[in-house]
Amino acid sequence: MRAAGIWTLIVVAVWSGNVAAEAGWLPAAQIKSLTVSHHGRYMVELDSSKTLKGCSQPNMYFIDFDALGAEQSYQMLLEASIAKRPVQLYITGRCALKGISEVSSVRLPAP
Repeated sequence: MRAAGIWTLIVVAVWSGNVAAEAGWLPAAQIKSLTVSHHGRYMVELDSSKTLKGCSQPNMYFIDFDALGAEQSYQMLLEASIAKRPVQLYITGRCALKGISEVSSVRLPAP
């Protein structure tokens, strides 16, 4: 009976398409690329070797257009990218889009 429960859990995790990962603030890093996707997401790539565990694309992150504060987060990322300032991202722990981490907050660390 216990083996059946484990298999059910594995099947549900694979079927859902979303994987759980660590949540929390990333260390400050430079923005490598910032893209506005036609799929309704802002995509961010950081130039960092330190990441949170769990997602298969460790330096890629996304913010849904519909997320609370998404436009303000994008504006902050754009300005930081232009000014070559590092940013910190808060990762929710949700991996989606083939292993990309979801972002819920953005902040500029003190210079």
